[in-house]
Amino acid sequence: MASLSTNQRGGIDGWGGTFRPDQITEDVRNAGDGLTLELPYDQIGTVAVTGVRKLLATQVLMSIAGRGPAPF
Repeated sequence: MASLSTNQRGGIDGWGGTFRPDQITEDVRNAGDGLTLELPYDQIGTVAVTGVRKLLATQVLMSIAGRGPAPF
C-alpha cells in the first residue's frame, strides 16, 4: 500500500509519501539505494527511502521521496 502526493516548495516540484510493503524481502531491507514502485496503468516511479518505521513484528512503514516526474 502506498500513499503518494505531490508538493511544491519554493518553485521546486516534487512528490513523495509512505509505502507499506505486503512482504518484507531482502530487497526492501536493503532499500538504501532506493526502490522502484510500479503503479496502476504501467506507471513506474523511482523513490529514495528517507525513513523506515516498524509497525508490527512483520510490517514496516517507509517514508519515500520521488525522483523525477510524478508517475501519477
